[in-house]
Formats: sequence, structure tokens, C-alpha cells
Amino acid sequence: PTPHYVIFYLLILGCYWLGALIYHTLFQHMPTRAGTLAAVVVSAVALACDVAFNLTHHDGHQAWFVCGLTPLFGAQAALCTDRCLANPTTAVAGHLDLWARMFA
Repeated sequence: PTPHYVIFYLLILGCYWLGALIYHTLFQHMPTRAGTLAAVVVSAVALACDVAFNLTHHDGHQAWFVCGLTPLFGAQAALCTDRCLANPTTAVAGHLDLWARMFA
């Protein structure tokens, strides 16, 4: 793979981790409202990315759109692996969630 793809996939992992970090940070400060607030934050990022994507010329850069949506999935996975369910869906999700808890 070219360096372009390596940076792209590392950025996707970083954005996923950022979504989990947002949830865990909010959970430490407001445990009863963390899911709601995290959903508002990451949904706003996804909506802004979607609007920007649809208003600009694509010029072959459609893949980068995924980076704006990835925090939403990171927050969702963190919410699902926290307390009640405590069941990560993949090994990568479990490890990124653990790192997000450590940095929150």
C-alpha cells in the first residue's frame, strides 16, 4: 500500500478512537447524560461532514468522507461496551475502547 492509504486508515482508527474518547470523557463527568450528549456531538460532526461533502466538488476524494462518520461509530461502540452490555463486537473495537477509557 502507498503512504496515502496508510495515513487514511490510521486516520480512520484515530477518528473512531476520538468518538470513544468523547463518550468516556462525558461519562466521567455526567454518567446519566453521557450517551445523549455524545450522540449530539458526534451526530453534529457527521451532519457537518455530510453537508460539506454534498456542497463541494468531490474530485475523487469520496473516501475521506468516512473520517467524518467514524467518530459516530466509535461513540456507539463505547456506549455498547460500557457497563450493561460490556461486549465489544471486534477485537479492534475492544482495544480502542480500552485506550479511550485510559485517556478519558
